[in-house]
Amino acid sequence: MLLFKRTAKDAGRVSRSGFLGIECLRELCLLCGGIAVVMGLINGAADTGRDQLTTAMRAGAAAEAQPDLPIYRIDLMSNPNVVWIKRGDVGIEQVSLVTGQVLDRVPTFACNVAASAHSRDGRVHACGTNPGGLTIVRDGITLVDEPDPAVTGSVVNLTVAADGSRVAAADDKQRILIWNLAASPPDRLAIRLETSPVLVDWSVDGKRLLVGCGNGVVKMFSADGELVWSQKPDDHRTTAIAWSQDGTRVAVGQYGGNIIVLDARDGGLQWRSWHDSIQVSSVTFAPDGERLAASGFDRTVDVVSAADGRRLQRMPGHYDMVRALQFLPDGDRILSGSLDGTLRIWSASAGRQLQKM
Repeated sequence: MLLFKRTAKDAGRVSRSGFLGIECLRELCLLCGGIAVVMGLINGAADTGRDQLTTAMRAGAAAEAQPDLPIYRIDLMSNPNVVWIKRGDVGIEQVSLVTGQVLDRVPTFACNVAASAHSRDGRVHACGTNPGGLTIVRDGITLVDEPDPAVTGSVVNLTVAADGSRVAAADDKQRILIWNLAASPPDRLAIRLETSPVLVDWSVDGKRLLVGCGNGVVKMFSADGELVWSQKPDDHRTTAIAWSQDGTRVAVGQYGGNIIVLDARDGGLQWRSWHDSIQVSSVTFAPDGERLAASGFDRTVDVVSAADGRRLQRMPGHYDMVRALQFLPDGDRILSGSLDGTLRIWSASAGRQLQKM
């Protein structure tokens, strides 16, 4: 306002001296320049404020997120209060869901862990390492030790039957490798595929093996390696697979956001829906088979109807992609593991977070 008043007075004086046009133009330029300077200062302060706010928000998010290594996998155990988790590429830990404390570690697999899996009773541990090789331990005794990448290839995914009788691995040589631990020494079966497998998962009874491939193909094998069926519900890369507890259905998550449920008997499509994320990173059935939980790049945990894919709950909270999900045995709580390094427990019915570890 002071600038404007001074400019108006000067303009009036200049007009009386006969130089109205030139001086008014000069004064107008001065006025506009002054306004520009003031606005620049205001905008600069606003930008600085926004930058400070953004920095503070990021710092708060970083402080809220745990500094631990990212969590890639969760394996349930017979004890409902304990799970095995794969943390980063160096750690396999047994964690209490009551206290959040680490109860045990597997020191045998202390480095270069590419994939890991565990039996429900905690007796059998399988680990694939980079750049290749695989180790299987039961009751602390090493049953299989294949350190040569030429034998096993680079293991990209592992699964252990719930009873610990078999271990299956997907490797980068377009093979599924199955070890029968009931034999002494354990025997190995190799299944050659036409495309690279990326995911493997045993049924609850350990009699069938679900395989997800990079080109969208989903296959079912018997425990002896016989092909039961092969389907390609979509062209997108398979990024998540899971069995229903009763063994009648399988769920498939894909890059592109597809969530697909197939009939486990013949691979027939039951329904398809779309997750908001560009990639579905994990899927899991509730014990009663009525709900399905899914997660993805969008850092949320979704609960959908297992009958038709209709969304029931959406639960945000993680600061990075959710890589692992498991329904806990009570049928309502969901355990999630994320690249932000945290484990969280959610209520599927209430749609809210119960605990963070």
